[in-house]
Amino acid sequence: MSDRLFERIRPAGKARPAARTTDPNRRMTTRVKVKGRPARGATPPASVPSRRKRRRVNWTRISAGILCLLLVSATAWLVAGPWLRVRAVSYAGAEWTGRDELDAVTRPMVGRSLLLVDGAAVAEALGTLPGVRTAAVEVGLFGQVQVALVEGDAVAIWRTDAAQLLVAEDGTVVGVQSRDAIITGDQADLPRVSDDRATSHDLSMGDQLAQDEVDAAILLADLPPSRLGSESGQLGIAIDATYGFVLSSPQAGWSAAFGYYGLDPADTPEAVEARLASQASGVRTLFAAHPEASVAWIDIRNPGRVYFRARG
Repeated sequence: MSDRLFERIRPAGKARPAARTTDPNRRMTTRVKVKGRPARGATPPASVPSRRKRRRVNWTRISAGILCLLLVSATAWLVAGPWLRVRAVSYAGAEWTGRDELDAVTRPMVGRSLLLVDGAAVAEALGTLPGVRTAAVEVGLFGQVQVALVEGDAVAIWRTDAAQLLVAEDGTVVGVQSRDAIITGDQADLPRVSDDRATSHDLSMGDQLAQDEVDAAILLADLPPSRLGSESGQLGIAIDATYGFVLSSPQAGWSAAFGYYGLDPADTPEAVEARLASQASGVRTLFAAHPEASVAWIDIRNPGRVYFRARG
């Protein structure tokens, strides 16, 4: 009988055990697959991307950005809009400074946004005008700009055939008014000089008179009538193209030519004062000999030789 009759039949679907090795030094190992861990040498499976964390919305930053955008838009609206704009400029304290000179400085402000007006720069520009000592600019919220001026000191009022000029100590014309204007305030007490020369017709704001003429006018204005031997209450001062400075008494009706001062380089302030003192003494001597009511014209340009013309 064949040995195949007693061969053990292997159940279907069952794997045949691996053949044993004939090498006694080599141990047979069985690889066991661990779930979730790839075998050695095997290609790892593709990783499944983890679900990302959902980022929370930062409403604080969004609100701040919106508010900043609104502020920028509102500022641009105010600057470019027709509401906050300069509509008019008013002046206070401008008694002598001409409106045209002031408007020339402030006119560029009209129509501009109030937010773009530099009041300090405008005040500084106004302070450079002749006769203006200081200026202050106040910008209102309703398009009104107010300018407050403090005008400089003056020493005399120079009257030409065209206008009345306010003259500073250095001879600068710091104010202009019409000949018919009534002088009020502190300027009402200033000495007045009638300049009848044709060359003085065009004098205007910022022009410069000769320093010697201004100094001589102040000296003559300070000369009291009594020092001339006159009983007049007040003397008038004029400048004539031929005779120079002329003093006159409206009450007594006489005029006296004193000439020009400062034409000679040797005419220092001390020399001018000495010459004026000598001229006053000559007029006083004349009136001592002839009543002033009887004198019409005196030429005292040369203190050493007095000429006069009797009235009538």
